[in-house]
Amino acid sequence: MGVKQIGDTVYAAVEFAPGLQPSGVYKTSVQQANWMRSGNGYPTSLANTTSFAVTTSGAMFVSAGLAGARGNIQVSLDKAQTWLNRNVAGIAEVITLEAKDDTVYAGTSIGIFVTKNFGESWERLGTEFQANVIDDLLFSNGALFAAVDQVGVVYSMNDGAIWNILTGNLPIEDDFVSALFIHNGKIFAGLSAAHGVWSAPLPTTGVDDKEPLPRDAVLAQNYPNPFNPSTKISFTLPKAELVTLKVYDVLGQEVATIFRNERRRAGNNTVDFNAPHLASGVYFYTLTAGNFLETKKMLLVR
Repeated sequence: MGVKQIGDTVYAAVEFAPGLQPSGVYKTSVQQANWMRSGNGYPTSLANTTSFAVTTSGAMFVSAGLAGARGNIQVSLDKAQTWLNRNVAGIAEVITLEAKDDTVYAGTSIGIFVTKNFGESWERLGTEFQANVIDDLLFSNGALFAAVDQVGVVYSMNDGAIWNILTGNLPIEDDFVSALFIHNGKIFAGLSAAHGVWSAPLPTTGVDDKEPLPRDAVLAQNYPNPFNPSTKISFTLPKAELVTLKVYDVLGQEVATIFRNERRRAGNNTVDFNAPHLASGVYFYTLTAGNFLETKKMLLVR
């Protein structure tokens, strides 16, 4: 379940209740408080609604567990007028959703997945925690926090490339973190009724304060390096810019165009480079953004 307000309209994701109401997203104006089911295409018998997220452009995502052919993700691109059946394939349950700009992250029964095309396709976010239940996700000033069953609270400053554990003295050996909340420089973790709510200061890594943008673009070393067959490439832009990112072999021949003249936001950006078709060896990746051009070396090892 979840509630979101857009302008003077409030939306609520509601699950199926026999004899009471069909599942769906209901909406009301703030002034009238008159709830009505909104949109076509949402499965009326979809039970176990788990989370509700809205992207910067207004796309709505509702997740569900044990949905089967009805799809564990429902997406609306027109403010709940029509709904599209999406699916994170092979997942028994999508537990939590979190949106950053128009990128949506899904915490599931087997790790974290991400979509950048409004749910048409989903990719696993890294290889860590793929055997763990993800109970909650939360973004705060560039950091992605996750409540991971059997692990506790973790966070990443680079879109899942590297995770840091923030569990501290949480009693996770006989409990799990079901919800996360950030307020006034602290992160709060909700456990069971037996253990209640715990809090800890945010890590001193710039999470609670936005880092100033650089004057020029910065191209980071790929991670992992060496890699097989995929790696992450990160770069930081001082302003939104048209960017080209290409990969070359040692002879200077272009072997891949990750993207060409694609507009990327100011701040940190991370992309995945997958090279199942390339042979082992040294490669170079080059970033062009305005007058900026930089090349770094990476190693593919089969």
